[in-house]
Amino acid sequence: MRPLSPEALARKAIELEPRLTAFGLGIYARHRGDVEVEFIRARDRLLSREGLLVIALCAQWLRDRHASGERGSYGLKHEVENHYGVYVTNGSLIAAALGMGLKYRVDGPNVALALPYEPRPA
Repeated sequence: MRPLSPEALARKAIELEPRLTAFGLGIYARHRGDVEVEFIRARDRLLSREGLLVIALCAQWLRDRHASGERGSYGLKHEVENHYGVYVTNGSLIAAALGMGLKYRVDGPNVALALPYEPRPA
């Protein structure tokens, strides 16, 4: 089966979690301006050309199974950053994971992901 495009991953994730933005689920808690405007900006950032490229990197990293067990999206985003040397938003990691159908539970603006353990070939 061919992997979904980054846009398809993002759309599928948004169907599951309509509050998904680049920040994660919702917007930054300390935001002081117009909440609706900030939500739109954060969603647009997630779906931007750059955002979709990062979703693609997150999906590749997850497909390569660099981690297993229950892991938080915020911690995993840092692992993807270290692996590829690029900035990764929490929402990009969440979009890739949910779009790929990984099991999850909401944990504030983050999600806890159930990453299956699959031994890597030696």
